[in-house]
Amino acid sequence: QSVVTVSIKQTLPQPSAFTLPGLPFFFQAPGDQEEVQRDIGTGFVVSQEDGLVVTNKHVVSDVEASYMLIDNDGQEHAVTNIYRDPVNDLAILQTEARLPALPLADSDEIKVGQTVIAIGTALGEFRQTLTTGVVSGLGRGIEAGGGFSVERIDNLIQTDAAINPGNSGGPLINIKG
Repeated sequence: QSVVTVSIKQTLPQPSAFTLPGLPFFFQAPGDQEEVQRDIGTGFVVSQEDGLVVTNKHVVSDVEASYMLIDNDGQEHAVTNIYRDPVNDLAILQTEARLPALPLADSDEIKVGQTVIAIGTALGEFRQTLTTGVVSGLGRGIEAGGGFSVERIDNLIQTDAAINPGNSGGPLINIKG
């Protein structure tokens, strides 16, 4: 109940009758606009009273788009505010919905070899997917990004639980929940 799918709503150009396949968009004749919604990530509720949901910043990086949260029952809830922290690849989403919160654990108590569970919208298609694994390493650092921006993210938890586009931003929980 505390894990939600993050969905993006964007207005995208429709190809016109004069569009030629293989040409970059800026060389194509403008067509109609179409609003498109698709699942792109996962988040989890951390404050029921305030309607706060945690996800990764890269999940909600498009500042021009609007975002929706989809709960376990398939109900859509609009995101009203987004607070982004690029240094930690963290975003806090705010919604009017009052969904049950998932309690946060003390990350200092995590041990390598501990069994963990990742929950999310695998590949942006399969909501509420559960994968299991172990904590493979602690205090890891990576350079993440694409295109023209690269960010250094440190002090990460490494796991062998399947993490892929779509379940990024979801919770990693121990076997006690």
